[in-house]
Amino acid sequence: MIKTADYLNYGNLRVGVLRNEYVFLLKAVAGREGDIDDMEILAKNPSRRQGEFGQAGFDWGMVWDEIVRQDTANPVANLVGGIFEQVSHLAEQRSVVVPILGRIRLRAVDREITRILRGGRMPLRDVVSFLVRSNTDAKLVRNRIESLVRQGKATKQTIPVATTVAAAADEFLDRAIAGRGSIGRHTISVVSAIAANLADATEGLDPPGHDRGAGARYADRDMVVVSGRGEHFPYGDRRLDRKNMDEYLTWRFPVREPSDISGANHFLDELARAGYRTIADIDGVVASNIDVILSRIDGYHPYRLNQVAAARVCLKMA
Repeated sequence: MIKTADYLNYGNLRVGVLRNEYVFLLKAVAGREGDIDDMEILAKNPSRRQGEFGQAGFDWGMVWDEIVRQDTANPVANLVGGIFEQVSHLAEQRSVVVPILGRIRLRAVDREITRILRGGRMPLRDVVSFLVRSNTDAKLVRNRIESLVRQGKATKQTIPVATTVAAAADEFLDRAIAGRGSIGRHTISVVSAIAANLADATEGLDPPGHDRGAGARYADRDMVVVSGRGEHFPYGDRRLDRKNMDEYLTWRFPVREPSDISGANHFLDELARAGYRTIADIDGVVASNIDVILSRIDGYHPYRLNQVAAARVCLKMA
C-alpha cells in the first residue's frame, strides 16, 4: 500500500493517500455498517483526483492481486470468504459490475472445501451438503472438488460396500425410531437402497430393468473426499494454552462441535502431563493419524466427535 500510494506535499508535510483499491479492500474486510456504501462509491467513481494523481481508473486487477496476496499470507483467517460476501452484495444489490467476482467465488469455494477436509476424510455428498447450506451451487462444489483433485490438493476414494450398506441401515434405524411403530413403511425402500448399493459395488452396473429411485439418495455414499496433503497449522510455535488450543482445534476440525470448558481444560492437563508444549508438538501427530484413526473410529460420520475428542483420538489418548 505504501509503495503504490499517491502523495500530496504541503511545505515540509508529505501526506500519503492510499489507492482507492486498497481502501475498497479494507472496507470489504471490515464489513461494518456503511462500508458497503463507501465501496460502491469507490468502485463507481474511479476518477477521484485523476488529473492530479494520474490514476487511469479503478483497477480490479490490483484488487484481485491483493486478495490473493493477503489470503496466502493469512492462512488461518477466512479473508476471501468475507470479501466475497461483501463484493457479491455490491454486485447484486448495488448493480456494481465486478469483473473479478467469478474468480473470487471460485477461490472462496476452494478455501471452504479445503477447510472442511482438514479434519480428515468426508463423504462426497456431505461436503456438497455443507456448502449448499451456505447458498453455494452443488454443481459448482462438485466441479471445484474435481479441480482440487487435479491439482493434487484432494483425493477421491471409494469406500467398502459394507460401509455404504451400514449407512443405509443407519438411516433406516433413525427413521424407524423416529416413526415409533411405523417401521413397516420404510422397510421396502431401505432394503431396495441396500440392494442397489450392493449391485453397484459388485457389478458396477444396474441390473436390467432396475429402478434406482429408492437408492438414489445413497449415490454418493460410496465416495469420500480426502485432503490431498498433510497441511500443518502455520503458527506451530505457539504454546499450548486455552486460547491457542481453541484456535488450533477450530482450524483443524472445523465441522466438529467445540468441547465444553471443563473438557478442554482437562485435555490441556493431559497434554502437559504427556510433555506437549507447543501446537507443533501435537499437530504433527494429529496430521499423521487423522485420516486413518478418525475414519475408523467414526465409521461413516467423520464429524460425530467433538473437537477435543477428535484430537484425543488422533493423539491416541482415547
